[in-house]
Amino acid sequence: MADPGGIIGGLDGLRALAVIAVVIYHITPGALPGGFLGVDVFFVVSGFLITTLLLREVRKTKKVDLKGFWTRRARRLLPALIFLVVTVVPAAALINRDLLVGIGRQVLGALTFSSNWLEIAHGSSYFDQTSPLLFKNFWSLAVEEQFYLLWPPLFILIIMMIRTWQTRVGLALGLAGVSALLMAIMADPMNLTRVYYGTDTHLFGLTLGIALAFSWAPPSGTWMAGTWQRYSQIVGIAGFVGLMTLLFVLEDQSMIAYRGGILLALICTVALIAAMLAPGSRLAKISDNRVSRWVGTRSYAIYLWHWPILVMASLLWPAAPGTTEFWIRSALAVAVTFGICEFSYHYIETPIRKNGFKETFSIAVNHIATRSPAAVGLTVAGAIMVAGTGIAVASAPEKSSVQLEIEENEKRFEEQNNTAPDPSGDPAEPEDANGGEGSENVNNPDAPGTDSPGSDNPERSENPDASQSPDGTDNPDGSEDPDGSENPGESEGSEDPDNGNGGQTPEGDWTMPTGDEITAIGDSLIVTSADGLEVQFPGINFIAKSNRQWHQAPALVEQGLADGTIRRAVILDFGTNAGIPDPDVVRQTIELLGPDRMIVIVTIYGLSTFIDASNDYIREIASEYPNVAVADWHAAVSAQPQMLQADQTHPNIEGMYLFAETVDGAFRSFVE
Repeated sequence: MADPGGIIGGLDGLRALAVIAVVIYHITPGALPGGFLGVDVFFVVSGFLITTLLLREVRKTKKVDLKGFWTRRARRLLPALIFLVVTVVPAAALINRDLLVGIGRQVLGALTFSSNWLEIAHGSSYFDQTSPLLFKNFWSLAVEEQFYLLWPPLFILIIMMIRTWQTRVGLALGLAGVSALLMAIMADPMNLTRVYYGTDTHLFGLTLGIALAFSWAPPSGTWMAGTWQRYSQIVGIAGFVGLMTLLFVLEDQSMIAYRGGILLALICTVALIAAMLAPGSRLAKISDNRVSRWVGTRSYAIYLWHWPILVMASLLWPAAPGTTEFWIRSALAVAVTFGICEFSYHYIETPIRKNGFKETFSIAVNHIATRSPAAVGLTVAGAIMVAGTGIAVASAPEKSSVQLEIEENEKRFEEQNNTAPDPSGDPAEPEDANGGEGSENVNNPDAPGTDSPGSDNPERSENPDASQSPDGTDNPDGSEDPDGSENPGESEGSEDPDNGNGGQTPEGDWTMPTGDEITAIGDSLIVTSADGLEVQFPGINFIAKSNRQWHQAPALVEQGLADGTIRRAVILDFGTNAGIPDPDVVRQTIELLGPDRMIVIVTIYGLSTFIDASNDYIREIASEYPNVAVADWHAAVSAQPQMLQADQTHPNIEGMYLFAETVDGAFRSFVE
């Protein structure tokens, strides 16, 4: 079986599957945890298709026209990209200026095909749901564009120096193996962005596609002839089933994804494409239906547009995940995406792809010269959009309002902790902000996990697995959130042989605490809710910094107990960026605080896949301790999502009071 030339059946269907998976993943990660693999499917398709086109050109003309190749790629990619940038940036400026944080870097990356490396240098994360970038999906376009620039010259060298298809395939497979091995070795739970965004560590999808193209090209036949043709459809079905399984079970948080999981998905994709190449392939025919062709031919524009539209829609119409409003908003965002992509495909992409930049520009000038109302109107609109983009980029804020609020409150906490006496009357030692196991330094960008959501330099733990316990416990996968369930913290009769209380109500002061009897310990949710907590509980003290995670809680509590800064009632709120990788860390923290303290643990809110499982852990653990109650922030803000800031994670002014009221209700559950 060799390349017969012509249209390759089935690829549009595979593109459609890939882009739909990515869109679902971005709308609701818990529904399709492995949806991020859609990008890797695109890589395999691109590597295969580009190499096949180059091989066909060599067979036909005995050479490769590099200038012609790059011109065709520019016609295919740049029109939709530029149209998106000059549309989205001004729109985002009108919706909420926090969306413009880092926009100059993002636009530069988009126009220079370097988004992935710029975001790596900046410390951004594809998986961070708490500070979404408008163009965070451009990283994969940068990888592909770098491939388009570098692969054709390398291809020419390979064709000239290596004559046999077996050696060419072996070279491609060797490169794929090296890239996959680099990802596995370099995968750092504290910085997964490097291996996910890196061209070197994410090259194996493209090179596997190259290997398949080299296998298919020789007219004399390769392993894809004979026996393969008899069993190709069975193998293709197995590849499809394997890929779909991984889409549903492989989590972006799991180290398994970076140590073989992504590679396995790519192998399944190669098997599926190879099966579609077989003459008379049923899989190719099934894939080539009208819907999949429509989505597949517009998959590039859909991929470009869907993410910024989802981000802007979430600000225009706040809605909690899983609610009716959320699904309606998501459906409308997808409909708008499809509508814009149809316009872009017919009136921007196709004319330039067919006629080229110069001829299309000449046609546009002629229409303007004849004073065609439509042409004049589009010209004026385009000029306004370009000017608006320039103004928005030039005036973009360096930091989001969330980041500014966090920095202000953290500075205030530090000053308070440096001057406030402990309850015994002795001067309290300040919380160690620069050393110790649980300390963080927001002024040190090189310290791991220090920056906060919304920062223009969010160098943080990108992946919930990053915050796993020292013993390597993996982050749990998402599970259903039992909203509306009875507060486990009220189950004072629950037994736990390890809590030291024999399941009985512990002795101590269980009256409603006043502010000067409460300590709030936690991450950026505590920091951004500080004003509301101080109104609700005057005199409350704080041991809080952005991006703190549960694995740091025991050390913070030990330090606070030694300093005498932890009072008889405690609020614990961690996990915004990482969930609860190890539930025993929560139990350890509770037991360090002791049975005589009133403890309120706050549930977490967001789109990340760890949210539901983490909240289930919180409720389960609270039921084991009679001195622990749950403040269900997840339920409270789900009912009023308009009380969140632009990052859809941290409370706004009204939200901070809702947060405080939710905590107040949890404390009152002890009294009642």
